[in-house]
Amino acid sequence: MGWYTMEERSYSSSKVDAIDAELARQFPAVALAPELEAEYERRTDESRRATIVLWMFGTMLANIACLPLDYTVDNLDIGLVLRLGVTTPVYIAAMLVLRRGIARAKSAAVILPLVVFVSVVSFLGLQAPAPHNDRYLMAAGLIIIFTTIVLPASVREAVFSTVLSVVAMFALTFFLHGGNPDTLTICSFIAGASVMPLAVRFRAEHASRNAFLVALKDELKSAQLIALTNALAELADTDPLTNMRNRRSLSETLNRTWAEATARNDWFSIFMIDIDRFKLFNDTAGHDEGDNCLRKVAAALQTETHRHGQYIARFGGEEFTAIASGLSPEPALKVAEALRKAVEDLGIPHPGYTDGSTVTVSIGTTVVQPSPMASVEQVIAAADKALYEAKARGRNCVVSVVVKPEQVVHELKTGTIRAA
Repeated sequence: MGWYTMEERSYSSSKVDAIDAELARQFPAVALAPELEAEYERRTDESRRATIVLWMFGTMLANIACLPLDYTVDNLDIGLVLRLGVTTPVYIAAMLVLRRGIARAKSAAVILPLVVFVSVVSFLGLQAPAPHNDRYLMAAGLIIIFTTIVLPASVREAVFSTVLSVVAMFALTFFLHGGNPDTLTICSFIAGASVMPLAVRFRAEHASRNAFLVALKDELKSAQLIALTNALAELADTDPLTNMRNRRSLSETLNRTWAEATARNDWFSIFMIDIDRFKLFNDTAGHDEGDNCLRKVAAALQTETHRHGQYIARFGGEEFTAIASGLSPEPALKVAEALRKAVEDLGIPHPGYTDGSTVTVSIGTTVVQPSPMASVEQVIAAADKALYEAKARGRNCVVSVVVKPEQVVHELKTGTIRAA
């Protein structure tokens, strides 16, 4: 019916409260509450992986583009081996992992390429003569800084990749240069300079999650507003006593279904249903019992109508109106008879009689192929006339009026229809 259930409303409200709590935290942390963090990861994972892959592809090309530099410092042979045989395959493997979304290997795919790239550049620099070795090391430092800032990795991944890269630089320096003070100074400078990018990455991740929380809150508020609007519209279209569609809904559905049937040149049927001697029922048993009777009859009619895939509404008082399209006269008459029998089978005792009579309904039906020259109001009037005929025939029966296409305009306008 377009309503939010109580559980859904409660869940939505509690989620908004959780978002407000996260946004109001005095001491910001990167990770959100588990449920919100999982939602954040689910919504951003694909775009983040795509950005990381794009950055890795550019870095891989930059790695290959540095081969001329290796040539100028007589490092081309080892540069070819390390850049094409180690760094490039590692980047390609990492990009494949990220593209395929292999969750278990995602962190390794983000961390390892930077560590390998920095290690290769540092190794090549430590093999190069001065002053080129310093330039290689500074280039490695720039790679760490820019990758940490630009790559939308998690803070944990950024910390691991930065720390491991710096550790690799120090380890290579000790292994190849025996702890040369000048080289260690450069490595220490790079290590210190790498702290600020980590702070930038922390702020970027925190800001990204806050933006997500604000957007999610707006989304939930909008969903709540739409649900409330739908609920109010549902209330406006629903009869409170019988929980059926009301006359307002009936008017809209009648006009729409008539227009659709006219456009398709299809059969259109209206069933006017009236509870027999309902005033006597009310006067004898009282209005509370009368309301109970109305609810039972409405439920039976609604069940039967929905079983046939048709529409029904409370027209007013003890009268109901059903609509059908696409049913030729014979099937429409069977539907009307099924509705009549559904009420009869309820066996509701009629308190106005002492002979065991039960509550019944009379039904007037009009089946017509719409014409642009006729109106739905004329069809209703014809069905109403058929209903009066059913009452005159003794009630608890169906009277059907079939208006053939060539008779539609004349007979509906003149009222010369013949009940069957």
